Amino acid sequence: MSEAGIAVKDIGGIKLKPEFLAELVSLTAAGKVSQKNAKQTLEIAFAEGRSPQAIIAEKGWEQISDEGQIAALVKTVLEQEAASVEEARAAIGAGNAKRVKALSNFLAGKVIAASRGKADPVIAGKLLQKELGQC
Repeated sequence: MSEAGIAVKDIGGIKLKPEFLAELVSLTAAGKVSQKNAKQTLEIAFAEGRSPQAIIAEKGWEQISDEGQIAALVKTVLEQEAASVEEARAAIGAGNAKRVKALSNFLAGKVIAASRGKADPVIAGKLLQKELGQC
């Protein structure tokens, strides 16, 4: 506890309710918030004693997990980055796994950026692989 700057005698003054911690774990497990934003939410909930759901809504940190929404973003990015898509498909055909990975990561970053950081990166990556013909 001392690493967090909390003395044992101060434990009773912690504002984070156990049910709020459980709520945050559930939201993270369900993919409703990214791990990065979950950490920030925990810090705020710990300091202020507020509900993680309320903090996430207030900050606009809800993660997009809907495949349809992310698929639309993927389609847009693939259209905008046609040269990279062709290069990735050529690398797939040539068996150049290192280049495929680099281009896939680049395109995934573009999808995440297009969503203003809200798209679930796992779903975005899966949809990109499908579109590039890697699956």
